[in-house]
Amino acid sequence: MYLLLIGKPKLSKLPSVKRADAGSTPKLVCRASGWPVPRISWRRNGSVIQDGEYHSSFMIRKDENVDNQLIMKILAIEGYHHGTYSCHAENALGESEEDVNIMVKSKLLNYS
Repeated sequence: MYLLLIGKPKLSKLPSVKRADAGSTPKLVCRASGWPVPRISWRRNGSVIQDGEYHSSFMIRKDENVDNQLIMKILAIEGYHHGTYSCHAENALGESEEDVNIMVKSKLLNYS
């Protein structure tokens, strides 16, 4: 006998702030649970981020080894990537969202 629990999506907790050095490639992982199986997306300013968007600076992939997990990498992050990003999950019973604020530390130039 199986017990099937249905409910709106629940998301794993994200850090409230993620700091990254300019030029690095930070990775954010979002995992959702719920039934029906939720659809997961990464968003910025309410708009869904597509793989390869913003001059190919975003790489978004499902984790093949973990169910219901979506990974976003910001390739060679720069100051214009600074801001709030959201992991969004939804199914027929509702939706959930977790935010993370990305802060980019600029490289200091040495002119000596």
